[in-house]
Amino acid sequence: MSDIPLPSKISAGLTLSVTEVLQHWYDHRPTMYAELYHAGNLVERATEAYEATFNAAYDLEMELRKQGCNPGMAEARAWETVREWYMFLPTEEDEPELQQQEDGLYFYRSEPPEDTQP
Repeated sequence: MSDIPLPSKISAGLTLSVTEVLQHWYDHRPTMYAELYHAGNLVERATEAYEATFNAAYDLEMELRKQGCNPGMAEARAWETVREWYMFLPTEEDEPELQQQEDGLYFYRSEPPEDTQP
């Protein structure tokens, strides 16, 4: 991947969360990282992955609160549940093929943990 820049070289001006996505993909999904870089939409996809994770976590947090979970616990459980759906994808060795949404965003869904009840 010598022709592919390190995340630190392309993350100027990006949020810490998007930078973390780039670093994770670089470390754990190097083929996908390189493909997105060459397609010219690496940063766009990393930003979309963060936004999708944030939105899914918020929705789950609100659902957990409705079920009686306290706000702090609901936020932590929601984040822990959804962070690997878009941002912190499994390694290419563990999950070589990811699903893609119609808009091209990669995602992964393992079986949801049973511990999402309050």
